[in-house]
Amino acid sequence: MKAEGRLDSERVVSEAVSQDFSASGRSLSFEQMSELIGAIYQGPLESVPWGGMLGLLRRHLRANWATLILRRASVERPALLIRDVGRGPEVDRSPYNHYEVFSMDPFVGLPPDRVVTIDEMIDTDKWMQGEFYKSFIQPINIRFILGADIVADDGANCRLRITRAPTEQNFSDWDKALCQALLPVMSENSVVRRLLDDRS
Repeated sequence: MKAEGRLDSERVVSEAVSQDFSASGRSLSFEQMSELIGAIYQGPLESVPWGGMLGLLRRHLRANWATLILRRASVERPALLIRDVGRGPEVDRSPYNHYEVFSMDPFVGLPPDRVVTIDEMIDTDKWMQGEFYKSFIQPINIRFILGADIVADDGANCRLRITRAPTEQNFSDWDKALCQALLPVMSENSVVRRLLDDRS
């Protein structure tokens, strides 16, 4: 990517942050936002791609999990997930990655390139009574989920998921606006999808 493209993305995102968050009572400094953007661009070069970005998002959004689903599970092979749960970035190797479990997740088919919460998309009371939640989500201390399905420049898709525990509050408009501001930058980095496909 040309340097001018990167600088333009930094300018656009920084402006979006200052405009969208000004009345929220919470804010990120220019330096914090620049660090986030830099982590997105640095992601393909990391030993666990995009791990740095996930760690920053988890901390800024006061979350317990930050996950990037780079490949959906299929009958032939498991999903490919990068996550940060507070002990550094790692490739997730949990049972969720297998098709039989992955296909049970109802928080899918989100509006492209739009940040939403699970409460906006499904009946969460019913979800919490179901087998999938009780067997795979509740045991890892998750209740609230913020997500976006990112459509990259080359047509590849990945999914961003940020979560909070039942003892925390749901994600706010501020949280959604922060992630929404980052999506255009993230969609430029479809190289990460190809990189991890090559490693799998």
